[in-house]
This record gives sequence, C-alpha cells and structure tokens, in this order.
Amino acid sequence: MNEDLKDLQSQAAKGLAAVRELQAQYDVVGWQIKNPEYAKIRHVLLHLMKITADVAAIVEHVEHCVQNEVDPEEISRDFAVTIKDRGDIAGDLLFHAAQFANLGDYDLADQLIQVYARNSKRFAPDSPFADLGPLH
Repeated sequence: MNEDLKDLQSQAAKGLAAVRELQAQYDVVGWQIKNPEYAKIRHVLLHLMKITADVAAIVEHVEHCVQNEVDPEEISRDFAVTIKDRGDIAGDLLFHAAQFANLGDYDLADQLIQVYARNSKRFAPDSPFADLGPLH
C-alpha cells in the first residue's frame, strides 16, 4: 500500500474517532430524541431528508439554468458560490454519520475506507485506493 495513503488513513482514523466521541458527548446533552435507539435513527432520517431536499434545491437550480441555456461558465461560477455558502450540508452529514457510527458501534474510518476501496475497485482499479483495507 502507498505509504502516503497509509499515513492519511491513520490520521483519518484518529480524527474520525474524535468526531465520534465528540458526537457522543453532544448527544448526551443536545439530542432530545434518543430512546429507544430506533426513535433516534428515525429522527436522524428526518434530518437527512431535509439535507437531501437542500441538495435537490441546488441541483434543481442548475437543471433549470441548463434547460434555459444559461452560459455554462456562469452556471459553474454560481454553483461554486452556492456550494461554498452551503458548508452546513457537509457538517450535517458528518454529524449524522457519527450518530450512525455510535449507534452501530463501528469504526467510522474503517467504514469510509471500505467505501474508497469498493468504489476504486470499480472506477480506479489500478489506483492505490483499490488496495486499502481497515487499520484494525
């Protein structure tokens, strides 16, 4: 395995373990719907649907611009501004990913590495990502 990727994988594992712990501590004081656990995941689903709707609104705007033959460079500029302004979407997704990991008691970094490995086997089979495996 590529040493740079191995080092990044190790750093990600440390960072994502900290994210999981931070989320667990937050959920004790800041997450109201938690019992039973399936009620928590059901409520997380509602939040994920809201996030999906936000992404859909961004995409819908782009689709209308394409349909109305707006200059592609203008579409790209506007899209870049919108994505930059909506960093909250990525934060919300990580927030809820950490909740899933805590509920299922699994290593978030290992799950992410599995996604990289699975996708690279299909889309970049000759890349070093295809050889990634869990650290633990």
